[in-house]
Amino acid sequence: MGHTPFKQVFLRKDKLMYTLLLLNGGLGSRFGGGEPKQLVRINQIPMFIYSLRAALSVSAISRIVINYPSGWKPTFKHLLRDYGLLERVEMTSAGSSRQDSVRKMLDYVKDDKNQLVLIHEAARPLVDEADFQKLIDFGGENVGFSIEIPFTVLELDEGKSCLQKSLDRNLLCNVQLPQKFNRDSLYKAHKRAASDNVSFTEDASLIHHYGEKMQFIEGFPENIKVTNSIDRRIAEFLFDEKNRHHDE
Repeated sequence: MGHTPFKQVFLRKDKLMYTLLLLNGGLGSRFGGGEPKQLVRINQIPMFIYSLRAALSVSAISRIVINYPSGWKPTFKHLLRDYGLLERVEMTSAGSSRQDSVRKMLDYVKDDKNQLVLIHEAARPLVDEADFQKLIDFGGENVGFSIEIPFTVLELDEGKSCLQKSLDRNLLCNVQLPQKFNRDSLYKAHKRAASDNVSFTEDASLIHHYGEKMQFIEGFPENIKVTNSIDRRIAEFLFDEKNRHHDE
């Protein structure tokens, strides 16, 4: 179909290898249109393809697993084939929630020889090879990206109608993906969370809750999560800027 091929990588036997789990199973109801938001095209390319291309350019990532929403496997499989990625990517079904999806993916790779996993989400398509590599190169097993919160943060009451208190943003951060983890530690934490019937919105807070050390390194403002049509337009602009600087 004339798409730009990803860079071929060669693996060294003495190098610590990683498995990437790409969260791709959400339905993206805020986008509308009757299809998962991962299929929304950014500059004519389905959103989920960008993260896969970036990961396939990283020599330390030897295995990639994505999930898919119920009933959508044929569509994603067809697109992977069209973009020449089908033979490099494994597929598994999504869970009932984000947390359940990660647990299922960890169960899928629990016997993998790779002891470290990277977790990313298809809704953050602006990740590139250097971002994955920065995470891999940083010491420590449980590491993620974060940036400062540039606005005032307020805590509301349960009805979200009245102010309870103002939070100190100097003690808070905006957590970004990708993140890397010791696979077994994260899997154990997920199983405990399922047993305890507790929910978390992302994996850094989950693994910290169960006693594991979590470190953060500086992220980048362009690493936005595309959740609606405005985010899509911003992502297209950022990709255009990135390509323009690359060509200069």
